[in-house]
Amino acid sequence: METVAGAPPGPTHRLLAVGDVQLHSVDIGQGEPVLLLPGWPQTWYAWRHVVPLLAAEGRRVIVLDPRGLGGSEKPAHGYDLDTVAADVHGFLTQAGLVDAGGLDIVSHDVVVLGGLRAGLCLPE
Repeated sequence: METVAGAPPGPTHRLLAVGDVQLHSVDIGQGEPVLLLPGWPQTWYAWRHVVPLLAAEGRRVIVLDPRGLGGSEKPAHGYDLDTVAADVHGFLTQAGLVDAGGLDIVSHDVVVLGGLRAGLCLPE
C-alpha cells in the first residue's frame, strides 16, 4: 500500500467468525466508517490505492475479503447471494458497525449485489 500524506500507519488485519466461516478484513484509520467490498475474484488488495486516500480524509476504512477469497475461509458451499448478504451483515454486526451511527458501503462487480441485498433485506 502506498503512503499518502495524512494517512495513518499501516492497516490492521483481522479474522472474525461470521456464521460458519472466518472472514478476513483490513482496518485502517479513524472516523466515519466506510466498508469496501472487492469484486470477484478480488481481495482487499484491489482497494490498496483507495484505502490510504480515504483514511487520509478522516475515514475509518474497512475492507472485507469475501468468503472464499484472500485471507477468508474457503468452504465448499455458501457462494449464493443470500449467503453473501448474510456474511456482510454478520461481519458488520460482529465488527460493531451495525450500531456505528452510519456506514457507507462501496462495492463493485457481482459482490455489489450481496452488499445491496444486505442493506435492503437486513436494514438494521
